[in-house]
Amino acid sequence: TNIGGAGGLANGGDRVFLKSPLSIEVDAVSWGADGSAFSPSVFPTTSDDNPGSSIERTSPATDTNTAADWQENGTPTPGS
Repeated sequence: TNIGGAGGLANGGDRVFLKSPLSIEVDAVSWGADGSAFSPSVFPTTSDDNPGSSIERTSPATDTNTAADWQENGTPTPGS
């Protein structure tokens, strides 16, 4: 699976759409300048000039399809 195109995901704004094998959208998120998943998008303080944080779902049990489902994590733990 190619995530984010050839250059990967952009800190300043990008999106991820999760789809089932039948191409049904299961979940989505957009951040920064990209509002394609929902508007307004998630606005982390991370940027291309200030890397180091990530976004995470506020609760795995809640999905309102809004930016409120996401929060910034200043100390990400990839793979955990």
